[in-house]
Amino acid sequence: MKAKFTMTIVAALSLWATSAQAMTVLGTGNGALVGNDLTDLGNDGNEGAYNPNATPLVYNIQNIHMDVASSINYHPGNSFQFGGDSAYSTISGGAGLGGDDFSVRAQAFLRFNVAGTYSIGAGSDDGRLVDLSLVSGTYSGITSTGGQITGALTTPTTFGFDNPTGNNTSGGVFNVTAGTVLQLDTFMFERGGGDSFEVSIKSGSDTTPGGPGDGWSLLSDGTLSIDVSTNAAFSDTNFTVKAFNIVGGGGSNDNDLNTTSETRVIWNAIDGGQGTGTLNIPNPPSLGGFDAEFFSSNEPGFGGGEFAFNVFDNQTGGGNNKWCCGAGAGNPIAEQIVGADFSGQYPGGVVLEAFTLTSSNDTPARDPRVFFIEGSNDTTDGLDGTWTVIYSRLDPNSSDWGNTRNQVIRYSPGDGDLFQTNQAFTAFRMRTTATGANSGAFFAISEIEFFGSTVNIPEPATGLLGLLALAGLGRRRHRTA
Repeated sequence: MKAKFTMTIVAALSLWATSAQAMTVLGTGNGALVGNDLTDLGNDGNEGAYNPNATPLVYNIQNIHMDVASSINYHPGNSFQFGGDSAYSTISGGAGLGGDDFSVRAQAFLRFNVAGTYSIGAGSDDGRLVDLSLVSGTYSGITSTGGQITGALTTPTTFGFDNPTGNNTSGGVFNVTAGTVLQLDTFMFERGGGDSFEVSIKSGSDTTPGGPGDGWSLLSDGTLSIDVSTNAAFSDTNFTVKAFNIVGGGGSNDNDLNTTSETRVIWNAIDGGQGTGTLNIPNPPSLGGFDAEFFSSNEPGFGGGEFAFNVFDNQTGGGNNKWCCGAGAGNPIAEQIVGADFSGQYPGGVVLEAFTLTSSNDTPARDPRVFFIEGSNDTTDGLDGTWTVIYSRLDPNSSDWGNTRNQVIRYSPGDGDLFQTNQAFTAFRMRTTATGANSGAFFAISEIEFFGSTVNIPEPATGLLGLLALAGLGRRRHRTA
C-alpha cells in the first residue's frame, strides 16, 4: 500500500568496502538521529519531528491572481537592486494586493542559446524559493549557492530562504549546453512590513546576486541571448505571474504567512485546484508537496495506531514514535515491509551509501533479526516489481540491539558493512522476515534513515554521480545523544 507524503532528498559521498559485516552505534534517543538523509522531514542539524496530533495550520485565502510580465521587478515606491519597479496592482486583479501576508510567483521556460556557466538570483523581502528544472538538453543542476540559503530548501534544482527578512538575495550557479531548455518556478512571500521581488541573471559564476554595477541584469527575453516564454513552444516573451493573499490571523485558528515552506504548500494546493477560502495544511508544513512516496505491507500512514510510516518521523520512543506490532503472525511470520519511492524526484535513481535503524522503546523480542535492505527500479507500489538485495542480516538467534532500547545503529561500507551492490535505485525498502517472536505483537522498529548519492539525468558523458548535499558539500554529519 502506498501513500504520498513530503520528503527532503539529499546526497552524500560514496564509500564502498568489501570487509566483513560490522555496524556503528550512534547512541540512543532523538538526539542520535542522523542529519543529511533521504527521509529526513526536518532541517539538517535540527531535524523536525512529525506530530500526527498537532493542530493543522489554517489559512484563509482571500484572493488568487494571474497575469503575465516581461520581467520580475516588484518593489513599489522604493527600488532594491534594480530601478523601474512595478506595482503589485499591475498583476491582473491585484488591486489592493500587497501589505501583509501575500505571495507572488513567477514561472517561465528559459532557452539558453549560448552554452556556459550562468548564475540566477532572486531578491525579496521576505523569504523566497527558486526551482530550476530540466526540460530538454544538458543541465548540471545547481552546483553552488550563496547569499541567504536555508539548507532544508536546497535540492539539486532548488534553493532559497525560509524566513522573514529585509531586502536580501539568494543565488545559484549552473551549467548548460546550447539549446538547453529549463523551467523556472520561483516565488516570494511577505509576512509584514516592506516587500520586494526581483529575478536576475548573470553570465559566469557568482552566488551573491547584485545589481547592474555587479554585472547582474533583470531576467527577460533576450538577456544574455536567453529566450523567455510562458510556454515550451516559445510563442511569447513573458513570465506567467501569479499571486495570492490571505487574511492572516483573521480568526482564532487562522495563521499568518511565516515561512517559505508553508507558502510552497499553499501554492501546491492552489495548483491542485484549491480556491479562495479556508485551507488546512499539515503541521509542520514540510510534510506537504514533495515528490516521494512511502509504502508498507500493512498499516500505511503516520500516527494511527503505531502505523508504518512512523519509522520516518524523526522521533524515537513509544506509541506513535514507532511501527508496531506486525501483521501475519505465525511460524514463519509474514514479511513486514516499509520503504520509500523516489522515482518522481530522482528518475535517475540514488546509490544507497548508508542507513540507520533504531530499536523500539520496549520488548526486545520484537526487534528485526532477519532483514534485508533492498532496491528497485520498477516497483509501482513497493510490493511488486524486481528487488535487489543491498544488505542482509541473516541471524535468527539475536538482534543487533540486544536489550538496548531506542538505540540508533548505522550500517555502511565505510563502517565495514558489506553492501552487495552499488547500483542506483529509485526505491528502497526494509523487508523483515524474522524477529524474536512469532505470535501476538511480534514486530516493532522505531526509525529508519537512508543516505545516498543522486544520479544526474541526463547523465554526463563521464557517467559521474551528482554529489549534492542539503547543507555543506556532500559530507554526512552525525549527531549523537
